[in-house]
Amino acid sequence: MRAVVLNRSAFVGINAGTLLLVMLPVGLRAQVSIGWDFGTASGTLSPNTGTTSADLSVSDLSSFLAQTLSLNTTSSSAGYAGATGDFSVSFAAKAGSFSLPDSSAFVFTLTPVSGYQVTLTELTFGSRSTASGPSDLAVYTSSDNYGSAVFSTSLSASPPDGSWLLYETGSLSSVTGTSSAPLTVMLYGYGGSSTSSGNWRLDDLTVSYSLTASAVPEPSTYAVLAGLAVLGFAVYRRRRNAGQGPVKFLPPFPLSICRTVDHAYRPSLCLLP
Repeated sequence: MRAVVLNRSAFVGINAGTLLLVMLPVGLRAQVSIGWDFGTASGTLSPNTGTTSADLSVSDLSSFLAQTLSLNTTSSSAGYAGATGDFSVSFAAKAGSFSLPDSSAFVFTLTPVSGYQVTLTELTFGSRSTASGPSDLAVYTSSDNYGSAVFSTSLSASPPDGSWLLYETGSLSSVTGTSSAPLTVMLYGYGGSSTSSGNWRLDDLTVSYSLTASAVPEPSTYAVLAGLAVLGFAVYRRRRNAGQGPVKFLPPFPLSICRTVDHAYRPSLCLLP
């Protein structure tokens, strides 16, 4: 459901009999993870590891500069805990120093359902850069319109020696997307000396994240709403039994917000037409 916000003016002329106490879903989802091992029998750019969620869609992995991504078993991942081998993904990363609009990057997008926002908590991935490939990596996201790197590191040795290594960003709890909006993540590789084919490879990319209801009333609000619902219904019944007309609520009626969000249930108050 979509969040609904009612201003005080919306309460003019509302019958007390239309006040209903309902159970509404709110709250925080536990941290989960999803990722890519890029396939075994055949290669894939679609996420294929971890836990899927009905409340989040995850894009295929792509390249920022529309560079061709290659899926193959050449130089399969090895040498770090959890290396899956088989297929990995690679491309010819551009040479030179870092440039936000011009450097090469792997890209994916997390899109929550309406009423939720996604928080990126950690990334882990295996990476292999050739001697002429990227020497450094930086992670940027749309959470701050790519204003600053949320993680950066050197890739393997300097210069890179073609070894596979596992990289972990650690906590990225500050990376939170806008409510009901996609969160795009870009893994930039830069500092290489040439654009030779397949000079940067990636495998075993895991994305840890959490989902949060983006519009949740404070706990004290529930008690107020519940009390008003009971009071309103009692007044309505008394007036109806006495043959009197409907009750009118005029501003400044103390209620101002009625929200609905999916999953996990708590009481709240809605005004229904």
